[in-house]
Amino acid sequence: MTTSKKNNQWLIFALPFVTSQTYEDNTQYIKNILLNIDEYTFVITSELALTSFAYDDFDKASSYSEKAISLLLPLTQNKMFLTTVIHKEKDQYFNRAVLLYNKKIVYTQDKYKLFTLGEETKYFTAGSGVQKFEIDGLKIGILICFELRFTKLWQDLQGCDIIVVPAKWGIERQTHFTSLLKALAITNQCYVVGVDDNAKEYTGLSNICSPSGKQKFKKLIQIIDKQEIKKTRRYINIGLE
Repeated sequence: MTTSKKNNQWLIFALPFVTSQTYEDNTQYIKNILLNIDEYTFVITSELALTSFAYDDFDKASSYSEKAISLLLPLTQNKMFLTTVIHKEKDQYFNRAVLLYNKKIVYTQDKYKLFTLGEETKYFTAGSGVQKFEIDGLKIGILICFELRFTKLWQDLQGCDIIVVPAKWGIERQTHFTSLLKALAITNQCYVVGVDDNAKEYTGLSNICSPSGKQKFKKLIQIIDKQEIKKTRRYINIGLE
């Protein structure tokens, strides 16, 4: 297998697809990707890519998600994989971002800003906030779908090399999604990766934004070039490190 990592660079692979009603099909699709990608690739899916929201099937969806993550873990040697899952703790359910790396769960974060119009507050318990963290020299932030609208959270993630936004974003607000992703990249001068579901009710407009705000909508693969981040922050200095 070849490696994508050169001079401390990771390769982003945004992985949008139509989340099937069959949980096993979603898992198999992701497994095939992880089996065939190069090392040092960071794979990001849409929100709840394994099960979708499954409001009428929460217990099964949460237990299956746990099983699916255990199946995907062995495939993440020198690879990163991020999705969100329905996670149950006692009698509460969380929309939890899970980051896998080197066959371990290295970071989790529960969705903090729940989408009232989608009745998420009826089913999910909110998390406690967002924060930046570092994996293998890469400073990462996560905003789950609706959280993208809250600029206070953008401030909490200043200094990241990459902010990932797994989403299921309604098609009627598609310009909001792409505009906010671009604005976040320009504001925080970092890579921003928005991954939406390709089903007809969602935008299907997954994209990768560079630190200068350039967006890619078709070939959703991009090297995370730290020199490009530094260059952007030196050229237009707004005090970011």
